[in-house]
Amino acid sequence: MFNFNLIGLAMTLGCATVGHLIAEWIGHDTKQVAMSIAGLMMLVIDAPYRWRFSPNTGWKRWFYGQGGGWLVFPVWFLGILFVIVEMIKAN
Repeated sequence: MFNFNLIGLAMTLGCATVGHLIAEWIGHDTKQVAMSIAGLMMLVIDAPYRWRFSPNTGWKRWFYGQGGGWLVFPVWFLGILFVIVEMIKAN
């Protein structure tokens, strides 16, 4: 089944929306620019959130759903994946 939490869903939707708005604002309303911006924002938002609010310590903090955004994978991981995929598609 599809495993997620509401924090992860909100982070992903919010970052995707803001990424598209920023891409339009700077004049690059392509999907590659918007999703790259969204991916960077997902990394920047989820990593500090996990650092501050995760009940786990050590490496578990970064790879478990408690204390951070989770949308099948950790949101910070999805952000990195978005950036890599959009960079590959741009070439």
